[in-house]
Amino acid sequence: TRPTLNNEVNNPFRKMLIGLEYILFRSGPMSMGASQVGVFCKTRPELTRPDIQFHVQPLSADSPGAGLHKFAAFTASVCQLRPQSRGYISLKSPDPLSYPALHPQYLSAAADQETVVAAMKLSRKIVSAPALRPFIQEEWRPGAAVQSDEQLLDHARQVGTTIYHPSGTCKMGSDSLAVVDAS
Repeated sequence: TRPTLNNEVNNPFRKMLIGLEYILFRSGPMSMGASQVGVFCKTRPELTRPDIQFHVQPLSADSPGAGLHKFAAFTASVCQLRPQSRGYISLKSPDPLSYPALHPQYLSAAADQETVVAAMKLSRKIVSAPALRPFIQEEWRPGAAVQSDEQLLDHARQVGTTIYHPSGTCKMGSDSLAVVDAS
């Protein structure tokens, strides 16, 4: 397997060189954003526009801040662009300074479940391309044994989280997905 940023960061000498390169030249791995590649795709051919976005990083970790894996790897994560699942916020107490309870209800809509499973299958297809083969020894997550739609969905439910991109506005309109109407 060809080395990735995991190998560089886990080697103390190379890690020092990465820091030095940034200090002296403002270049190298410390000058880049987290994702090096962004790809918009459609999970179904009849869609008029992409419904998912891939974010690809030349590194891997179990969670942000957890430290990079000790083996060469890259990460291809996917974000659903127009989720139909709707969560809600509830109050925990009458105290106006207490934080509310967030209930995101990820993957509660059947359409979102279908989309995430299709996205995971598409991810596997993309990373099996000849250009990426030198970087892959084996699939870390969810792992080659996870094959059925139910298994893929279960994995997505276990590890899925927000990536913030599909949020930030409240839809206005008269349809059932609108949270604010014209009045």
